[in-house]
Amino acid sequence: MEDPDAEACHCPTIEEQLETARRKDAAAARVLRGQQAWHDAIVRAVHDHPDGAAIMKRAADLAELGYERWPRHA
Repeated sequence: MEDPDAEACHCPTIEEQLETARRKDAAAARVLRGQQAWHDAIVRAVHDHPDGAAIMKRAADLAELGYERWPRHA
């Protein structure tokens, strides 16, 4: 039943919700592409470094330990 004295609903329509979701998805995709570009540049720089293999091994070793257990002065 409709109440003629009630305020009109201002809820977003399905189309508006979909458009909002698409905008958020596009924004998240842009952020991800930016982060991927930084990641790729850093990995390339490490691999190009003369000690790149040792740096990557140390990073892998630390990743296995888990961040909470990293040695502070290694």
